[in-house]
Amino acid sequence: FENIGGTALWFDTNAEGAYVAYNTFNNVGFSCVMFEISGGGSKVENNKCVGFGLRKKASAGAIDTTTGGFFLSTSGGNEYRSIGIRVQGNFVVRTSAQSRKPIARDRVGFLELDQSGLRNTQVGMFGLLGAAGKPLFGRILDNTGSGQVGSSSYHSDTNRWSGNVAINTTWVGVAMRGSDSSANTYSTTKWQLNRVGRNFLFGKNGIPNQKLVSLSPHQMSTLEINPYIPTTINNELGLDNAAFTGNAKLTSRGIRITISSSSLTGRVKYQVLAQPCGGSYGSLVKVGTINATGPVGIVVNGCECTEFVVRALYRGVIGAFIRFSSPLT
Repeated sequence: FENIGGTALWFDTNAEGAYVAYNTFNNVGFSCVMFEISGGGSKVENNKCVGFGLRKKASAGAIDTTTGGFFLSTSGGNEYRSIGIRVQGNFVVRTSAQSRKPIARDRVGFLELDQSGLRNTQVGMFGLLGAAGKPLFGRILDNTGSGQVGSSSYHSDTNRWSGNVAINTTWVGVAMRGSDSSANTYSTTKWQLNRVGRNFLFGKNGIPNQKLVSLSPHQMSTLEINPYIPTTINNELGLDNAAFTGNAKLTSRGIRITISSSSLTGRVKYQVLAQPCGGSYGSLVKVGTINATGPVGIVVNGCECTEFVVRALYRGVIGAFIRFSSPLT
C-alpha cells in the first residue's frame, strides 16, 4: 500500500476476528491499520507502517490522539467477544516528510484509545442516550446475536501489544478520553517486549480522562515496554528483514532451515511456518521451532516450492520475522 490518501486498512463496526499480516504501508494519509468499535479476537502481526497521518488536519492539544499508525479506537474486547486485539511484531516509522508537518510529528505511532462513553448508545427512560442521542455507527450485536440498539457496548479492553518497534515516533501509548464507567482500558491493556522509546502515553495515575503523561522508566519496565529488558525479540534492523538471517537448503531428507546469525538477545527461539508458493498468508502452518543459531536447524519434508516465514519467539510473544522460498534444485 503506497501513497494512500486516507486510512489504508479500516475495520469498522462489528468487524471481528480479522487477520492482518505481512503488509507494507508507505506514505499514508491517516492510519495504516485502524479498528473502530470493532476488532474482538483480531490479530495484527508483522506489518510495516512507514509514514502516517500525512493528511490529517491539525487537532487541538499538544498530543494528537485522533490518528495513529496502528490505531485501536474503542476497539477490542467487548460484551459480544471478550477477547481483545493482539498487535505483535509490527513496525511504525515517522518519516522525514512526516516530521516536517507541525501536527503530524506529534501523532502517536501505536495508539489505543477508549471513547466508549461517546460511542456506546444506551436506552434510557426518554429513549436513546449517547452521542447526540443516537448510535454513531449502527447497531452493535450482543452475545445472543441481537442487533437492538443499546443491547451491548464496545471498549478498548483486553488488547495485547507485543514485540512491536517504533522508529523516530514522538509518542506511543494508551488514552481514555470520554470513557464510560464500565471501561477497563488502563487496567487490561498489556504491553510486552516492545521497543518504542521513552515517550509512552498513559493516563495520570491510571484515571480515565485525566492528563496524559509519559511513564517513568520504572513504570515502563513494569509493563515490559522499554528496551532495557534482557530479552529482545525485535529491533530496528527488523524493518529491513535483518534482525536475524536464515537459510533454506535442499537435502536428501528434505529442506533444511537454519538461522545463520541474529542480533536478538535472550532465550529467543525461531518459529518456522510454511505454505505452498503463492498461497495466502492466512494458510501458513507451523512446521517446527529452531532453538538456536547454527547449522542444525530443522528439516521440513517435501520437494515442492514452499514459502517460509520464520519469526522470533519468546514465551509465546512474536517479534521480528523473515520470509524466503525453498530452493527448487
